[in-house]
Formats: sequence, C-alpha cells, structure tokens
Amino acid sequence: MGQPTASASVKVNQWNGTAFLTSVLGGFVADAYLGRFSTILIFSGIFLAMMILLTLEVSLKAMKPCIPAGHGNDLDCRAAQQGLFYMAIYVAAVANGASKPCASAFGGDQFDEREGSEQRQQKASFFNWWFVVQSAGNIIAVTLLVALQQDVGWGWGYGVPTVLLAFSLLIFASGAPLYRYSPVLGSPLTQVARVLVAATLNRRASCSSDTALYEGDEVEMAKLGKIKMFHTNQFRCLDRAAWLPKIAEKENGTAIKDVSRWRLCNVTEVEEVKLIVRTVPIWFSLIPFSIATAQIHSVFIKQASTLDRQLGSIDIPPASVAVFLTLTMVVFVPIYDRIIVPIVRKRTKNERGITFLQRIGIGIFIGVVGMVTAALVERKRRHLAGGRPQSKQVDMSVFWLLPQYSILGLAQSFTSIGRLEFFYDQVPNNLRSLGTAMYLTSVGVGNFLSSALITIINRATDPHPWIGRNLNTSHLDYFYWLLAALCLVELGIFLWLSFWYRYKPVHDAHEMQKQCDDVLSSSQI
Repeated sequence: MGQPTASASVKVNQWNGTAFLTSVLGGFVADAYLGRFSTILIFSGIFLAMMILLTLEVSLKAMKPCIPAGHGNDLDCRAAQQGLFYMAIYVAAVANGASKPCASAFGGDQFDEREGSEQRQQKASFFNWWFVVQSAGNIIAVTLLVALQQDVGWGWGYGVPTVLLAFSLLIFASGAPLYRYSPVLGSPLTQVARVLVAATLNRRASCSSDTALYEGDEVEMAKLGKIKMFHTNQFRCLDRAAWLPKIAEKENGTAIKDVSRWRLCNVTEVEEVKLIVRTVPIWFSLIPFSIATAQIHSVFIKQASTLDRQLGSIDIPPASVAVFLTLTMVVFVPIYDRIIVPIVRKRTKNERGITFLQRIGIGIFIGVVGMVTAALVERKRRHLAGGRPQSKQVDMSVFWLLPQYSILGLAQSFTSIGRLEFFYDQVPNNLRSLGTAMYLTSVGVGNFLSSALITIINRATDPHPWIGRNLNTSHLDYFYWLLAALCLVELGIFLWLSFWYRYKPVHDAHEMQKQCDDVLSSSQI
C-alpha cells in the first residue's frame, strides 16, 4: 500500500499488538462463561469469515484498497475500500487473539496431572511441540504463501490459508467427543475483586499471630473441582480477606454462612489471588524482550529488502527471510526436548530440566546477543550502501541476516515457550486461559511499545531519523544497539525478580487434587 518504512513498521506492530492484547478477551470469556472449546470455535469462525472477506478484497478490483495510478509505482488508495480492509484485518486480529490463549490451554488440559510426574513431563513436552508445529506453519506462511502472493497473486495468498483454516476447524470440531474439558467456574475477576475488597474492609481489624483464617468448605471446593491451597506468608496484607470474624469464632463457625462473601473469603481464594499477584512483576519485566522481537516482522523485513536476495535463479522475497528464525526453532526445540532436558533432569531432579524462570532468563540473554549481532550486521550493510537510494540493492547477501535471525530463534525457543509454560502453570487451575493470555499480552504490549518507540525516536532524531524511508541513509544500527541495552537492563531486573519469586506449590496441589474424589465420596456417606 505504498507505506514508508517507519509507518509500515508501526502498522504491522499495531496489528500484532491488537492480536495479542485481545487474548485477554478470549481468556476471560473462556474461563468465566463459554469454556475453552466453545470459545475456540466461535472466535475461529469469526476469523474465518474475515479471511474470506480479505480474500475477496484483494481479488476483486472493485474492493481493492489501492489500485495502480497509471504512472510509475504510484497507487491510488480509496478511502471506503481502505476502511473496509482495515476493519477486516482488525476484526481478524481480535478473533485470532481471542482464540490464541484458549488453544494452547485447551491442549494442556488434555493431560491429567493427577496421574503423576509422567503426565506432567508429557505436558511440558507438549508445549515444546506446540511451538514446533506453530513454527512449521510459519515456515509455510513465509515461504510458499509469500511466493504465491508475489508470483501468482494476493487472492491466492489469502485464499489458500482460508481454505486450510476451514479444513482445520472441521478436524478440530470432529474431535469434540474425545476431549477432556475443564469446568467453567464463573468470572475469575469477581473472585479477585472479592479478595481485594474483603482485605480492604478488614484492614483495621485487630489480629494476633494466631488469628484464625477461614479455610473454607472442602466439600464445596471439591464439587467445583477446586484444589485446596495452603497458606503462604507472601503478601500477608491479603490474608485479611480470610480473617474469621469474632462472632464466627465464638460460635464455632455457625455464623460464617451469614457473612458476606465480599467481606470473608477462604484461604484458597486468597492464595489464588496471591498467585496472580506474584506473576505481575514478571509480566512487566518481559516487555523489553517483546519490543526487541517485534522487529522480526517489521524492520528486519525492510532491512532484507535492501540486500541481494538471489539464491541461484530464485529471488527470495524479503518476508521469507524470517524462515531462518522458524527453522532454528523447528530444529532446536526437538533437540532441547528429547536430548537436553533428559540430561539436565538427571542433574537437577527437576521434571522440566530447568525451572520456568531459568529458561526465560537464558532466552533473554541470548536475545541480547541477537540484537548486538543485528546492530553489527546493520553497521556493515550501511557502510556498503554508502548512502545510495534504497531502490538500488546493496552488494551484500541477504544471508548476512542469518546470524541475527537464528540467534533470536534460539532466544525464542527458550523465552517464548518458557513464558507460555510459566503463566499457564503458575496461575490457579481455573484461570489458565487468562494465564496464557498474560503471556500473549506481554507480546502485544511489546508490539505497541515498539510502534511508540519508533515514532518517538524518529521525532527525536529528525531531520535524520534512525528509521527513515531510506534505510541506507538512516541509523537502524543505533536502534538495534538501543534494543540490546534495553534487553540487558531487563535481564538484570528479571534476575532480581527471579530470586524473589516463590513458585506455586505444584506437588501439594496435585496431592490435593487426588483427594477431591475422596472428599466427595465421604460427604455422600
């Protein structure tokens, strides 16, 4: 659509940011009302409808947002068609984003953790292979589909994935009788609000070190499929929500049923909110990494467009260069899952080999190396370009970008999968869609902040912007150095938070989950 580099990068980041941020919508709807399976079907159906509309828009001349103006490379862009196009891609972004957290969480639900460590190891392996399959799909998207768009037409480029999406939805729906389903327990945000309100209302209540805490009714929790959690000493201000009123203590608990749920919560409800609160600082600390990786699908592509992309008789499309990253993930993740994890597991006695936060931290460090590499490669590219117009290719092979793509692919193999596992595992069991959405929103916020950062930097460095229309006269290398510095600061903060963090008592939770059936059985005798 004839967009300059900075503007196109901002729009791509905004679309990606929307797709990831709206994962909160899907996670909330799934956990509170519809369940994950129904949420996936509904939002994927909306996404399919938008893909059909986009296919028509790029195929029919009357619906195309921009058409050749008849002279040079100029385009005549029409407001109505552009409006329809942007509406379609953003509705598609919302629908795609809403289904994202439910899909991975629903896959994780198919493993019964009550069966012991073997099932938990298989679940950890599942998330690794989930990313492998996603990466394989990305390889097809950035090679075959990009080639279709470039050599055959945009109609084919959109039409083929639309047909494949419809086919995959049919396959997914056909497995409905075979899936395991988690119960829908109502709005999770209501529980969070109740704990915060109760803790606030009880903030002036007197207490002693042996003040009684309301443990809750085990039978009622078992009926809801909830796991009883034990009291922890972090965030003790929230414990006030579970302080037993004096009247209830005196009457041996007979008056508890008359106390408002907005004034008295049980220990398990309080501990579940603590789990969420613990993850929030980690969430914030991961945003700089998302800002850095947002460049893979924006300025990296513009960078590739200036280089010699010939491979024999094949002209590699700029967008297809991202295959270096996905190939790295497809090759490395199985090696990590099948070879590295078993070896490390024997030494650490950890089911996953290393902890979630250790895996994420390793990825952030590798990400710093990746951005430093990108800066060095860009400095060489700019030196060879010598300020020539961007329409003329630089005498430098596009394979010079292989190191930065591969290193960042390695970084994502650690950090992205680690983030997904961390937020899925460390939130309460009934909030796992929202937990997965927390991972996705950190990516979305990173994309939006990347757009803002590009805009701010270009305004601050005007009239010689770092990311100008002509990359050969810009200073993209300075931008990469800035991102490397941000990630290095992030790594320091993340390491400090990791030492502070206390993991969810997974093993205790599994044991209590096994006892749910016993509690229900004894209540019926």
